[in-house]
Amino acid sequence: MQPHADTWAAQQFSTGSFGDLRLAKRSVVLASALLRHAQSSIPQACQSWAATKGAYRFFSNDRVTSAEMLESHHQQLRHDITDQDTVLVAQDTTTLNLSNRQIAGIGLVGDGGSAKNPLQGLYVHSGLAMTTEGLPLGLVSQKIYGRKAETTTVTYRKTVKA
Repeated sequence: MQPHADTWAAQQFSTGSFGDLRLAKRSVVLASALLRHAQSSIPQACQSWAATKGAYRFFSNDRVTSAEMLESHHQQLRHDITDQDTVLVAQDTTTLNLSNRQIAGIGLVGDGGSAKNPLQGLYVHSGLAMTTEGLPLGLVSQKIYGRKAETTTVTYRKTVKA
Protein backbone atom coordinates (compact mmCIF):
# COMPACT_ATOMS: atom_id res chain seq x y z
CA MET A 1 0.00 0.00 0.00
CA GLN A 2 2.96 2.36 0.37
CA PRO A 3 3.20 3.45 -3.30
CA HIS A 4 -0.54 4.23 -3.33
CA ALA A 5 -0.34 6.10 0.00
CA ASP A 6 2.64 8.15 -1.20
CA THR A 7 0.93 8.98 -4.51
CA TRP A 8 -2.34 9.90 -2.84
CA ALA A 9 -0.65 12.08 -0.21
CA ALA A 10 1.40 13.92 -2.84
CA GLN A 11 -1.69 14.43 -5.00
CA GLN A 12 -3.81 15.73 -2.11
CA PHE A 13 -1.33 17.85 -0.16
CA SER A 14 1.65 18.83 -2.34
CA THR A 15 0.14 22.20 -3.26
CA GLY A 16 -0.19 23.22 0.39
CA SER A 17 2.17 26.02 1.28
CA PHE A 18 1.92 26.86 4.99
CA GLY A 19 4.35 29.66 4.12
CA ASP A 20 7.25 27.19 4.33
CA LEU A 21 8.30 24.51 1.85
CA ARG A 22 9.49 22.25 4.69
CA LEU A 23 6.00 22.25 6.21
CA ALA A 24 4.47 21.40 2.83
CA LYS A 25 6.83 18.44 2.45
CA ARG A 26 6.14 17.32 6.04
CA SER A 27 2.37 17.40 5.37
CA VAL A 28 2.79 14.95 2.45
CA VAL A 29 5.04 12.60 4.45
CA LEU A 30 2.69 12.73 7.43
CA ALA A 31 -0.46 12.18 5.35
CA SER A 32 1.16 9.15 3.72
CA ALA A 33 2.17 7.65 7.08
CA LEU A 34 -1.28 8.21 8.56
CA LEU A 35 -2.95 6.63 5.53
CA ARG A 36 -0.69 3.56 5.67
CA HIS A 37 -1.50 3.15 9.38
CA ALA A 38 -5.03 4.57 9.57
CA GLN A 39 -5.96 2.73 12.78
CA SER A 40 -2.76 3.68 14.59
CA SER A 41 -1.75 6.46 16.92
CA ILE A 42 0.67 9.09 15.63
CA PRO A 43 3.73 7.39 17.23
CA GLN A 44 2.70 4.03 15.76
CA ALA A 45 2.06 5.51 12.30
CA CYS A 46 5.32 7.45 12.27
CA GLN A 47 7.33 4.38 13.40
CA SER A 48 10.29 6.32 14.80
CA TRP A 49 10.86 8.88 17.52
CA ALA A 50 12.24 11.43 15.03
CA ALA A 51 9.22 11.13 12.72
CA THR A 52 6.84 11.28 15.70
CA LYS A 53 8.55 14.40 17.03
CA GLY A 54 8.35 15.93 13.53
CA ALA A 55 4.60 15.18 13.38
CA TYR A 56 3.92 16.81 16.73
CA ARG A 57 6.07 19.79 15.77
CA PHE A 58 4.09 20.07 12.51
CA PHE A 59 0.72 20.10 14.30
CA SER A 60 1.88 22.60 16.93
CA ASN A 61 3.26 25.05 14.34
CA ASP A 62 1.25 28.30 14.23
CA ARG A 63 1.28 28.24 10.41
CA VAL A 64 -0.45 24.87 10.33
CA THR A 65 -4.20 25.34 10.56
CA SER A 66 -7.04 23.03 9.63
CA ALA A 67 -8.06 25.51 6.92
CA GLU A 68 -4.57 25.47 5.41
CA MET A 69 -4.38 21.67 5.57
CA LEU A 70 -7.72 21.33 3.81
CA GLU A 71 -7.08 23.95 1.11
CA SER A 72 -4.73 21.74 -0.92
CA HIS A 73 -7.11 18.79 -0.50
CA HIS A 74 -10.04 20.96 -1.64
CA GLN A 75 -8.15 22.03 -4.78
CA GLN A 76 -7.71 18.37 -5.74
CA LEU A 77 -11.30 17.56 -4.75
CA ARG A 78 -12.68 20.30 -7.02
CA HIS A 79 -10.70 18.73 -9.87
CA ASP A 80 -11.91 15.19 -9.07
CA ILE A 81 -15.55 16.24 -8.77
CA THR A 82 -15.61 17.69 -12.29
CA ASP A 83 -15.10 14.15 -13.64
CA GLN A 84 -18.35 12.95 -12.01
CA ASP A 85 -21.90 13.25 -13.33
CA THR A 86 -23.35 13.01 -9.82
CA VAL A 87 -21.67 13.54 -6.47
CA LEU A 88 -23.27 12.58 -3.17
CA VAL A 89 -22.34 14.29 0.10
CA ALA A 90 -22.87 12.27 3.26
CA GLN A 91 -22.95 14.26 6.49
CA ASP A 92 -22.52 13.13 10.05
CA THR A 93 -21.68 14.56 13.45
CA THR A 94 -19.26 12.75 15.70
CA THR A 95 -18.99 13.49 19.41
CA LEU A 96 -15.53 13.37 20.95
CA ASN A 97 -15.86 12.86 24.70
CA LEU A 98 -12.72 14.34 26.23
CA SER A 99 -13.92 14.39 29.82
CA ASN A 100 -11.25 13.97 32.49
CA ARG A 101 -8.67 15.65 30.25
CA GLN A 102 -7.23 19.11 30.68
CA ILE A 103 -7.68 20.57 27.17
CA ALA A 104 -8.23 24.26 26.49
CA GLY A 105 -11.07 25.25 24.18
CA ILE A 106 -13.32 22.23 24.53
CA GLY A 107 -17.00 22.61 25.35
CA LEU A 108 -19.83 20.51 26.69
CA VAL A 109 -21.14 17.43 24.88
CA GLY A 110 -24.28 15.35 25.27
CA ASP A 111 -26.55 16.72 27.99
CA GLY A 112 -23.56 18.49 29.57
CA GLY A 113 -23.38 16.11 32.51
CA SER A 114 -23.48 17.64 35.97
CA ALA A 115 -21.59 20.46 37.66
CA LYS A 116 -19.53 17.87 39.50
CA ASN A 117 -18.93 15.64 36.44
CA PRO A 118 -19.31 17.70 33.25
CA LEU A 119 -19.22 15.89 29.91
CA GLN A 120 -16.62 17.81 27.96
CA GLY A 121 -15.44 17.43 24.40
CA LEU A 122 -16.00 18.52 20.84
CA TYR A 123 -18.43 17.94 18.03
CA VAL A 124 -17.07 17.23 14.56
CA HIS A 125 -19.56 17.71 11.72
CA SER A 126 -18.17 16.45 8.40
CA GLY A 127 -19.39 16.27 4.82
CA LEU A 128 -17.82 13.55 2.68
CA ALA A 129 -18.16 13.70 -1.12
CA MET A 130 -18.50 10.35 -2.87
CA THR A 131 -19.49 8.83 -6.18
CA THR A 132 -22.86 7.12 -6.62
CA GLU A 133 -20.95 3.84 -6.25
CA GLY A 134 -19.76 4.90 -2.79
CA LEU A 135 -16.14 5.72 -3.68
CA PRO A 136 -14.97 8.50 -1.33
CA LEU A 137 -13.69 11.58 -3.16
CA GLY A 138 -12.83 13.76 -0.20
CA LEU A 139 -13.88 15.96 2.66
CA VAL A 140 -16.12 18.79 1.42
CA SER A 141 -16.60 20.43 4.80
CA GLN A 142 -15.79 19.99 8.43
CA LYS A 143 -16.79 22.04 11.41
CA ILE A 144 -15.28 21.36 14.83
CA TYR A 145 -16.88 23.05 17.80
CA GLY A 146 -17.58 22.87 21.50
CA ARG A 147 -20.92 23.85 22.99
CA LYS A 148 -20.98 26.64 25.54
CA ALA A 149 -22.44 25.90 28.98
CA GLU A 150 -25.44 28.22 28.52
CA THR A 151 -26.72 26.14 25.58
CA THR A 152 -27.45 23.19 27.87
CA THR A 153 -29.90 25.04 30.15
CA VAL A 154 -33.64 24.32 30.07
CA THR A 155 -34.35 28.02 29.44
CA TYR A 156 -32.07 28.07 26.40
CA ARG A 157 -33.64 24.92 24.96
CA LYS A 158 -37.15 26.38 25.34
CA THR A 159 -36.02 29.57 23.57
CA VAL A 160 -34.53 27.62 20.64
CA LYS A 161 -37.63 25.44 20.24
CA ALA A 162 -40.00 28.44 20.25
